[in-house]
Amino acid sequence: MFSTDKFEIRTISNSILRIEFLKGADIDLADAELVNEQFIEMSEGLNYYILLDAKNQFTTTPESRAFVASKSSGRMAFAIVTNSIANKLVANFFIQFNKPNTPTKVFTNETIALEWLKEQKKLVEASQK
Repeated sequence: MFSTDKFEIRTISNSILRIEFLKGADIDLADAELVNEQFIEMSEGLNYYILLDAKNQFTTTPESRAFVASKSSGRMAFAIVTNSIANKLVANFFIQFNKPNTPTKVFTNETIALEWLKEQKKLVEASQK
């Protein structure tokens, strides 16, 4: 597990990482870069799949969103989970306008999001055979 005053990252499985931004966090480019570094370290440089718990209210800068969309470094899929209408709008804006370079989808249920990430993992593994 890795945590700061803005976010917590933990391992769900050997290739699925879960990040939660804490209530009121303002995520800037430096935070996004730190998150990316931690993802690479926690995944030991291998492919990984991200579950973002976006249930808390937080903000992101345009620079941090652009960085996250373009910087995959092993990220193979990105599931965003929120039950907040505001966060769902921001997540859909991120997908539509920042166009992440890996499959990205918004969910209201964490279990369904995890199943989708596992499906994405199977697709990637099948394509690498």
